[in-house]
Amino acid sequence: MVSYAKNKTKFSQLLPESIWLEAEDFEEAVKISKRVTDEAHQWQIYLNSLALIGFERWVKQRYPDLSVNRDSCSLFESVNMTEAVCNLKVGEFKVCLLVVEELGDKVLVPKVVVDLPDLVGHFYVVVEVLEEEERVILRGFLQYDELVNARSAVNLEAGGEGGYQLPLSLFDSEMNHLLFYSRYLAPSAILLPVDSGNTSEIDNHTENTPQIDDYSSNTPGIDKETENRSQMDDSQAELRPSLVKQVINVALWLGGEIDELTRNLGWGLPAPLVAAAASGFRYTQSFDTAIAQLRERGINIPPQASGNCRKIYLGEIHLEILAGIWALPPTSDESIPRWSLLLILGRESGGFLPKGIRLQVKDINSVLYNKVLETDDCYMVVRLSANLDEQFTATIELQGKELELGTFAFNPNQIPGTIQTNWSGFRSI
Repeated sequence: MVSYAKNKTKFSQLLPESIWLEAEDFEEAVKISKRVTDEAHQWQIYLNSLALIGFERWVKQRYPDLSVNRDSCSLFESVNMTEAVCNLKVGEFKVCLLVVEELGDKVLVPKVVVDLPDLVGHFYVVVEVLEEEERVILRGFLQYDELVNARSAVNLEAGGEGGYQLPLSLFDSEMNHLLFYSRYLAPSAILLPVDSGNTSEIDNHTENTPQIDDYSSNTPGIDKETENRSQMDDSQAELRPSLVKQVINVALWLGGEIDELTRNLGWGLPAPLVAAAASGFRYTQSFDTAIAQLRERGINIPPQASGNCRKIYLGEIHLEILAGIWALPPTSDESIPRWSLLLILGRESGGFLPKGIRLQVKDINSVLYNKVLETDDCYMVVRLSANLDEQFTATIELQGKELELGTFAFNPNQIPGTIQTNWSGFRSI
């Protein structure tokens, strides 16, 4: 999931995004609402229309080059009876507007916009419509995976109103973050359920100290016999992305940067592997507990280490992997610079990983790490080290399906076109 720290300050102390409505906006909303004759539903569609118009204006005012497409918007379907506007496209992302007329401490999230794949969005935005004041206010947003996790964490059930009551404090009140994500992330960074509706079961997180395996590219192969296992059939091979020539230069992460390839593969923005004391978003935040436990066990993860996360959907299971990297200091008997790669694989919703999952890491010569999980564990962890001219390729296999994550390389001298994390107008990590 794409993670960030929530601002716990009361919303009355913040400066929310307010958009003033014009006379023609009300005329357009009335025209849209006349599609139905039921007065109660007509009023809701009227409010939804004002929310949509206000949100579109806000995006255009803040970033004119960011596209907003309402062509597939649920507001214009034959039936729209929810307090939400779904299937609005902002850039490449699906946005769902949660429309409220009187905002309290909780926000009603209609059950259908969370559980139906056709209606889910990457982001859910709370829009308060103040019709008499002729304005709308954007109160905050939440991404899909965090909404689902929050629902599971507090064991929410759909109430009598056909929706989930979520605390307003869960939503990120810094709307600039939404623009940031829409401009610089790939949609694959936030996984949505497939059309079949067969989403993975969400478990409550169970604390489990991660077990780490250490390997160097100079060590002999591990479990070499597994290299001779039967090859995947042609249909399975087609499911595996071909990343042979796609090398991820992780050295850029130390400077808070990523290249276009890394972005397109679904990785987020890198962040230091330290718990953030200040508010802001960090994509590695969901692994804070695992990293803290590793440090408590004496595993050396230096303060200058940086990490990045990628969400994975494999074998109908939502997974997440962290890749942490750092340069190793030279030793007395070793003048060649070296670097270290830390991989932590977990389940996106927390809880135990599925038994039978395989994590494999190899260099150009041999398999360095190849483990099939046979016990109840929340994480699979491996730390590797290599010379600067050596690379690692990681692969995950589950239920006969295999995903190659790409090849990790550490080249501090190669600086291609990058995407920086500290953009003007946005809160830095």
